[in-house]
Amino acid sequence: MLRIALLTVLLLPFIVFSQTTATSIEGIIINPRLEPIPNATIKIIANDTNGVVKKFVFANEEGKFKILVPTTTYKLYLQISSIGYINYNVLVTYRITGKYYQFIIEPLTKELPEVHVLADQDITKRGDTTSFKVSAFVKGNENSIADLIKRLPILKQRTGLL
Repeated sequence: MLRIALLTVLLLPFIVFSQTTATSIEGIIINPRLEPIPNATIKIIANDTNGVVKKFVFANEEGKFKILVPTTTYKLYLQISSIGYINYNVLVTYRITGKYYQFIIEPLTKELPEVHVLADQDITKRGDTTSFKVSAFVKGNENSIADLIKRLPILKQRTGLL
């Protein structure tokens, strides 16, 4: 019994220390032209059923960052994302922890779909004639045409007359 107690007292600091020791990933995020990418988001994501974000940081203006890697029993992934770039995902292993690493992320080149803009004017003016699209001013709670005319931006009602 004394041996077990002595063994526990001697090994307890090592067990506690090994569970609280956090490794980190430190590096710089650059594009293929070796230019730093500022303010990128760096996340540690759990590879469990939820895919929960365990830690996250933002890169500084020079693209540099340092993130602590939590100790877990399941796999973790490092995800780097920035607007205009393809997300970069890598499994967290001993190869990238504890060292300064360069992460090169590729720009996102995507052609945007064509957009057609159709003008639908509520008020049109041709010469001395001004036309109103009445449906644009209808709210549904009008009791008479006078209620609708009050909403027209140009016409004002004075003492019962237009």
